[in-house]
Amino acid sequence: MPTSQGFQANVGPFISFLEHYRGVPPNEVFRWSENIEDFMTSVERELERLRESARGRHLTGDEFERAISYAMVFNNMTFIFANVLNEAQNGCSLSVYRAILELCGPNDTFATFNWDTLLDRALMALEAGTLIRAMG
Repeated sequence: MPTSQGFQANVGPFISFLEHYRGVPPNEVFRWSENIEDFMTSVERELERLRESARGRHLTGDEFERAISYAMVFNNMTFIFANVLNEAQNGCSLSVYRAILELCGPNDTFATFNWDTLLDRALMALEAGTLIRAMG
């Protein structure tokens, strides 16, 4: 996917965050293996902790800097997730699903346990191809 092959998703804030708050140097980011759900949960928890600690008082300079860093990485990760989903949804429709669908008939059924845009795209592409062949 293009996100993993370039910097269209602007990963700079994420890389800076990993270096400053997780001790991961930029040239070692590819080795970072923290579960992404755990990572995002920890970011949300810290933002909530900072928000709660600011009730009735101003944040210290260090707390304010920390809040900005955590808010930036939260926004950056949201953008990266959106970019990856957009690539999956709108990128090339060739996939394993398409190959599987070509083996199936019109009465076959698929049950998925997750929101699967690649399967949706493969089904739409197959239906469009069938319609074009029927009209041609």
